[in-house]
Amino acid sequence: MQPRSSQPSDLAKPSWSASLSEEIEFDAVFFDFDGVLIVSEPIWWTVIEEVLGERGRAIRVRVNGLKLSEAIRLQVPDNEELAAWAEDEVRKRAVPRIKDESQLTDEEWIPRVLDQISEKGIKIGVVSSSDWDLVHDVLTRQNILGYFSEIVGGDDKHVKKGKPAPDAYKVAARRVGVSDRSRCCAVEDSASGIEAAVAAGMYVVQFVMKDDRADSLAVSFPDAGRIILGDAELRLDT
Repeated sequence: MQPRSSQPSDLAKPSWSASLSEEIEFDAVFFDFDGVLIVSEPIWWTVIEEVLGERGRAIRVRVNGLKLSEAIRLQVPDNEELAAWAEDEVRKRAVPRIKDESQLTDEEWIPRVLDQISEKGIKIGVVSSSDWDLVHDVLTRQNILGYFSEIVGGDDKHVKKGKPAPDAYKVAARRVGVSDRSRCCAVEDSASGIEAAVAAGMYVVQFVMKDDRADSLAVSFPDAGRIILGDAELRLDT
């Protein structure tokens, strides 16, 4: 069986289609971590494949945006003991590699976009399925941690269900003090993340890295900045 990749859901399509000239005002913007801010998903899947292979198993289905425990249980639905071992082993091997090897998805534009969102007084957060410590350490190493007023990780005790459930986005909005979640924007790449943000009542911008998922709407970081800030003539072009 060939692994299948997650694809964006039709649920979110209306949220992507706003004209860049439309005046959109947000109180908060939340970025996904793996696959949006940081190139780390290939590391996770390489390690998952490596660990499962040691026990004669293979990747059955690739679904990005899930908590590691949920991603592993999709591969090993029939053996809880093996799944628990694999989860621990993948975390033990992958986290150091991600801390050392992961790079920003767009080294030029991410700080510039974050700068301009911050200048507008819009609160910025991260909503991730990865653990809080990993997100914090990587953003620190990449010198962009200071832009974010809140990090909600997959290990947060107040997040009862991970993506595609809306819990993490609801927690993030509450913590930055925004009660009207329709005034929040989420930048996501995976189907599960998009569905989570839509279910939380947020506007969604789909981020797609170059040469990936060509059949989907491709949004670069400059494009995301224009949408979030509601100005097609923004300084991003200068």
